[in-house]
Amino acid sequence: MIHTHTMSQLKTVQEPMKLLSTTNLTVVVPATNYTTNAPQTTQPTAAGSQIIIPNTSLNYLKIVPVAQTSTTSPQIKVTGWNKVVDAAGATIFWVPQCLFASGAMTKNTTDTITVNGTACHRMETIPKAQGDGKVFNATGTKDTAFVLVDTLGCELIEVEFIGSGGGVANAFYGVV
Repeated sequence: MIHTHTMSQLKTVQEPMKLLSTTNLTVVVPATNYTTNAPQTTQPTAAGSQIIIPNTSLNYLKIVPVAQTSTTSPQIKVTGWNKVVDAAGATIFWVPQCLFASGAMTKNTTDTITVNGTACHRMETIPKAQGDGKVFNATGTKDTAFVLVDTLGCELIEVEFIGSGGGVANAFYGVV
């Protein structure tokens, strides 16, 4: 008996980084008011401090957050959404999973970057509060912190910002 194997080739392509939103997201104040993510019968939609993006990857989502000068103690939360369907294929619920939530991130206040016409700061530290994201903190004031979030199995990804002092936030993202 001759046993043969077919080996498939795995090709990885890294997409260019993009801005999460073409309009900066208004940071929700106070810094304790993330949106309640509970199963719901309608597809989640973007509103206020949160944006929904389709998950185009079976791997990791790289997120590089930025926040306006007036935003103090910015935080970020990443939620994955999946729809549950019945045997007939009708959607019953959209079910959320918290993939990552940070504590108060530390901004680099010495440098600014203009994002959608607003002066913003990059992050130096992103403390992990919840989830399984891999945080890469800056090693000095010349570096930028980012987080890799495993999005395997999620159909939609929600990114939300909260903080104190108001202002806006945004992020660069890409799939890795």
